[in-house]
Amino acid sequence: MKLRFVFSLVLLATCSSLFAQEKLGQLTVGDPEPLNEVVRRPDVSVLYVISEVPELKFENTLQIIAVQPRGASEWHVFLPPGRQRLTIRATGYQPIDTEVMNLEAKRAYGLKVSQVKPIPGTLFIKTQPDSANIRLNGAPINAKTPLQLDEALPGSYYVQLTKEGYRPVEKTLKVESRKVTEWQVELTQTAVRVQIDVKSKVQDVGILIDGDTRGVAPGAIYLEPGSYQLLLQKKGYKYTPKVIEIALGPEEIKLEEKLEAIKRPFYSKWWFLTGTAAAATGSAVFLFGPGKSNPAPPLAGNPEFP
Repeated sequence: MKLRFVFSLVLLATCSSLFAQEKLGQLTVGDPEPLNEVVRRPDVSVLYVISEVPELKFENTLQIIAVQPRGASEWHVFLPPGRQRLTIRATGYQPIDTEVMNLEAKRAYGLKVSQVKPIPGTLFIKTQPDSANIRLNGAPINAKTPLQLDEALPGSYYVQLTKEGYRPVEKTLKVESRKVTEWQVELTQTAVRVQIDVKSKVQDVGILIDGDTRGVAPGAIYLEPGSYQLLLQKKGYKYTPKVIEIALGPEEIKLEEKLEAIKRPFYSKWWFLTGTAAAATGSAVFLFGPGKSNPAPPLAGNPEFP
């Protein structure tokens, strides 16, 4: 005849934290017949515990004879027969109490703990200077430093911080329930932001540093400390190369450069070439068609020149 028992859950006092109180899980009890063979002593009963939550801890107001792990999510809890009160705990969860009546000697009972949402903690990351890009566990997030996550689930977070002109940093942080995990870091500067503008309001000007294309002006580039040759390139304009000196500092360097338009010689103008062509045509008419009063027809259009 199957053993009858009474099973109930008792919640602890209401949590005073800002977070809602979370239970460790829901408990369900069964009577797995195949497990009866693990009970050998006549004065012992056993609870076979299965849980999605790792690293459970068991407490009993009377006595726990032994706790035998059976893997990452299974345990055998050996108890004396009779009425037992068992408390189950896990990091990041509110403990739960269960009262099981009349455990029978030399019998095994299945106890399942189902997972619910753990109580969150807070993750706070600050950099000097701020506005660093953040990756959590390898994935970029749509936020920059300073960052505060008030609903961070307990666990480990691999944090990577990057910012142009500064050395990247990384660290593994551990978040615990109801606790603040804080990381403040001063970034090490490696390059300076150089803003290059053009006085003549010309757009899309190529920026060359020591002969290598680095960007487009108006715009900004990052340069490490040192001496560089700056050259600006734009079709139809000329620029005299200059040497710039870069030193580390908290402020960006601003350069306002001037491009001069290249003046084309008068004989390259369209009206000069058109007139020349017309004169040549007229001469041909005079030489080969004397006596004709009608002038030569005009050109269909102005020729195009680069």
